[in-house]
Amino acid sequence: MSRKVIVILLLMMFVISSNAYAADSKITVYLDGNELTFDTPPIITDGTTLVPLRKIFETLGSQIQWDNSTRTVTATKGDILITYKIGEKNGYKNGKAVTMEVPGVISNGFTLVPLRFVSEALGALVAWNGETKRIDITHQENATVELKAPETSYIPSINRLNGNQVGTVYVDGDWIYYTHPMDERKIYKMKLDGSMNTKIGDVVSSNHLIVDKDWIYFSTFEIIGHPRDYNLSPDNGVYKMKTDGSGLVKLLSGISIANMSITGDSIYYTKQFDASNVNMVKTDGTGNQLAYKSVWNYQILGDTIYYNQESRLPVDFYEMKLDGSNKRKLMRNISSRYQVINNSLYYTDGAYLMERLLNEPEKEPTKVIELNSNNLVVVNEQTVIFQKKNDMKLYKVDLLAKNVTLLNESAVQTFDVAGDLIKVTFANPVTFSWINWKTKEMIEFR
Repeated sequence: MSRKVIVILLLMMFVISSNAYAADSKITVYLDGNELTFDTPPIITDGTTLVPLRKIFETLGSQIQWDNSTRTVTATKGDILITYKIGEKNGYKNGKAVTMEVPGVISNGFTLVPLRFVSEALGALVAWNGETKRIDITHQENATVELKAPETSYIPSINRLNGNQVGTVYVDGDWIYYTHPMDERKIYKMKLDGSMNTKIGDVVSSNHLIVDKDWIYFSTFEIIGHPRDYNLSPDNGVYKMKTDGSGLVKLLSGISIANMSITGDSIYYTKQFDASNVNMVKTDGTGNQLAYKSVWNYQILGDTIYYNQESRLPVDFYEMKLDGSNKRKLMRNISSRYQVINNSLYYTDGAYLMERLLNEPEKEPTKVIELNSNNLVVVNEQTVIFQKKNDMKLYKVDLLAKNVTLLNESAVQTFDVAGDLIKVTFANPVTFSWINWKTKEMIEFR
């Protein structure tokens, strides 16, 4: 190869590299109102912000040790011990595994790790402003903030922007559990690569799929006779079974579920035609009772429940602890179609995706991007999956770069998002497929 060709290739690589990091270099990071400067800029990887490890750790008051032979960083602050090995998706806080969306990397000789893993592990709150590309870290010296990491690797699906309405897919490690739209909505499981696709349940019309501690929890919803008569099956209820399909137990009988979630050993649910009252039952089927009155479109995160107090639009937005304490109105006049991600409340008015910060509820909302969609899922602070009103196709939007990508060429009837995967159902004829929204690859059954 001639020297001239080599020079041209090197120049092309330089231009491509510069363009790849141009958008990320505009990201600013503030700690307690003071802007941080970095020797290498933060970057965005698959919708997740990565920042220089040493700068953030030391600024938040921790001591650092680096083992170059194992590429492992150890940070200590008081009684907190954090370890992380570059390239892995698990970090450890006091020995407890915490799964991250993307692994840390080495960039220009500096170690970069996901921002939230660093800041929240050391007792800080993070807020992201997609419009200004600004990250604010609030340092809390005496905070009791815990890493928002699940006890397991389970990832629920969300099928619309409505208080994280639980869908029909659950990801557990390298397994996908889902309801099969072409087999009476019975429950199946398969590997993430599409292999070992197997039916594990014979209960029809399954919905609201949740996996927790080796158990699958689900509801059933079936209409008897013509749909216009809307006669509900007496077999509708809430069930659980082992992840291998054994040990089927009916927990609740004769009710039709509108939404369902699990926190600890309790199942929270709302009924069809009674969506304003949240009920609670233990995961063993005991203690069924009314938990909250006048709670619409609820979403539970940790020990806090977010909700609307009425169904008329626009609505007021509240939060309170699961024990009923610390109830407060956060905001007025928002849409009932919302989703809470970390410190941000996202909702849509049908045209724009709006964002408001939970720790600054008095501030006016930010118009994040115009989508012209009511059917969307906010995956994280940078990524939204949505269905356009005009063509009913599925799209992905990068909130940072404001780039919109078409994910499929056909009109979609329904979709559920779980982790990197989208379960897509088509009509006329009824078919379904799987799409990896990061790569746009289709998963085939094997």
